[in-house]
Amino acid sequence: WESQPLGMAAVMPAQIDLEHHDLVLRVSDPYLLIKGVSDTSAAAKYGIEEGDAILTVNGCDFDTIGEFVELTKEGKDMEWEVVKLVQMPKDPLHITRVRN
Repeated sequence: WESQPLGMAAVMPAQIDLEHHDLVLRVSDPYLLIKGVSDTSAAAKYGIEEGDAILTVNGCDFDTIGEFVELTKEGKDMEWEVVKLVQMPKDPLHITRVRN
């Protein structure tokens, strides 16, 4: 997905859901992963960089890119909750690998 007005390209990584009988439990929150930002874009102006993760728009969660786009259409004064993933510490106590 690419946005000309915001000047960024992004993907929405797959979410992790656990299912047991009729119960479905989402164990990861949806987020938008920024894959690229135009140097002259509004996103770059406000510090959005490749590798950032957008979690919410104006305090609202989104489950799809379409929902994210609709939230960004609501106005000029947006507040995004952004995590700088490249700055997150890689603590081996919090990262695990599961193999079959």
